[in-house]
Amino acid sequence: MVSTLLIVVGTGAALSAVWLLFIRWQDTRRHRLLVAAAWGLVALSIVCWSTFSNPDVGTAFATLVVMFGGMAVVLKGKPTAGLLPFPETRKAVPDTKKRTGRSGTAARALAAILVAPVAGLSAGLLVWSLSGGHDATRFVTAVFVFLVGYALFQIWSLGAERAWRALGMMSALCGVFIALAYWRL
Repeated sequence: MVSTLLIVVGTGAALSAVWLLFIRWQDTRRHRLLVAAAWGLVALSIVCWSTFSNPDVGTAFATLVVMFGGMAVVLKGKPTAGLLPFPETRKAVPDTKKRTGRSGTAARALAAILVAPVAGLSAGLLVWSLSGGHDATRFVTAVFVFLVGYALFQIWSLGAERAWRALGMMSALCGVFIALAYWRL
């Protein structure tokens, strides 16, 4: 009974946190304590899930619930034009220059499927080769940098206005990371 209650409270807290963050994102005039309350609910969710199981697995489950809640918000279909901080910097393609967009789609697909994971792995390899200490600590740090780097490279590749330029810059950065890691090893 207690384990079921912990799961229900943890899941409810995580989904409520996502809902509060979404409300705050929709209307920035709302009170700023909504963000603090949302992160408090995320912490409560982690505590509930960690009490249900061990802390490693509980933290992962709580994070997954928050991620699924965020994906539900994204799939809701809210326009994301407000996510960009400076919308005036994005310029429309002039009417005289008719572009089909297939070239940019191919570059985004290449970057997202191939280059972003390799760039994240090369960033993790670079951190693993540069960091000192015990092998387990180096491995955990490298995996963390891989995951963060992979996410950042995915955002960059899918959000770039000039997709081929982003693909080339990510490929060059990946080559630099690999060269530095090879030189260090």
